[in-house]
Amino acid sequence: MKLLLKNATLWDAAKGWRQNDLLLADEVIAAEGTLDAAQADTALDLTGCTLLPGFVDAHVHIALDDGPFLEDAPLGWAKNGVAAVRDCAMLSALPVADFIAWQRGHGDRRWPLVVNTGKYIDVPGGYGSELPPGHQIGLLGQTPEEMVAAVDALWAEGCTKLKIALDDSPNPFNPTLREHNLSPELIRAIVRRAHDHGMRVTAHVLEAKHLRTLVDCGIDDAGHTPTDFVPDDLLREMVEKDIPMVTTAVGPVQDNTPGLKPKRPGPPPPPPEVAGEMAKKKAAATAHAVDNLRRFHALGGRMLLGTDLMFSNNYDTCACIPVLEMEALREAGIPVEGILTAGTRDPADAVGLGDRLGTLEVGKLACVVAVKGVLSGGFSPLLRPDLVVNRGEILTKKL
Repeated sequence: MKLLLKNATLWDAAKGWRQNDLLLADEVIAAEGTLDAAQADTALDLTGCTLLPGFVDAHVHIALDDGPFLEDAPLGWAKNGVAAVRDCAMLSALPVADFIAWQRGHGDRRWPLVVNTGKYIDVPGGYGSELPPGHQIGLLGQTPEEMVAAVDALWAEGCTKLKIALDDSPNPFNPTLREHNLSPELIRAIVRRAHDHGMRVTAHVLEAKHLRTLVDCGIDDAGHTPTDFVPDDLLREMVEKDIPMVTTAVGPVQDNTPGLKPKRPGPPPPPPEVAGEMAKKKAAATAHAVDNLRRFHALGGRMLLGTDLMFSNNYDTCACIPVLEMEALREAGIPVEGILTAGTRDPADAVGLGDRLGTLEVGKLACVVAVKGVLSGGFSPLLRPDLVVNRGEILTKKL
């Protein structure tokens, strides 16, 4: 099918803002310019609308427990304008091969593209080893040779990216600090072997001290934004080495709709006197994260929008373009174009899909999002797009 989108205000990170028509032919973008409706089977007049590339969420989790894999989240992402996601490690003890086979069996044009990291690679007792206690979710080892074997195993299963973690903060199920973490020697062994395969390494990291270690060891992107102050010299080094930072500035994003039954056991709720203090700490952590992103962007750093979405009982309202992240960045003074780039071209490049997604260039996949009006007043229209086309198939149409 050939679909012509006429008279829209287009934006992408390749060409910026312009007024043009866009022709989608089957699964790809076929032409841009002043185009004749006779070239298409169907034409939609998008006068007064903003047309953008499909978004990419650089940090999500799909496999959450040891039960059946569910497609609720992928379906929600696609119809809400998210064209691709990077699954940043299974929170499940089930085999990676089963997870990837399930995706291949269910993925169609109602789904986003999914980039897999498989399981955490970690040491016993590390952040990515088990959750809850006694429930192993990672590939674990203690020597460089075992780390290399874990990388090779994920590569053999079809993972094109991988994830590690460096975090000594308390486990939600245990208030004491973690005593076990990947050493620099082990991290370097993982990164070297991953790069041998052409795999990029993302890392769970929440503190500047650990970010320092990970950058020194050669990671390819920081899977979170630290929630304490990151020194300018470290941010500059990340810019020089082209190490992007995933936003997760207000996350992890979870749907707290009444009646929610988490797919995996959670820690007991804190007493009221502790909950208030925890809320204050979270607010302070969010403020630090947003400030780190503001300074990183000002230095020329690349940001990748990521929600860390884990579970919801209503993916229609939760698996969507990360507007909460985008608004936090806008309020910090980051320009609209910089934020849109962080949700489209830059994450597409970072997860290995830059040749297929991220811009509205001819030959790329026909993944587009349209909303009525402009975005100068904020990103809220993107919560419920008026038009979503995913690989040439119209998934949402309210125009």
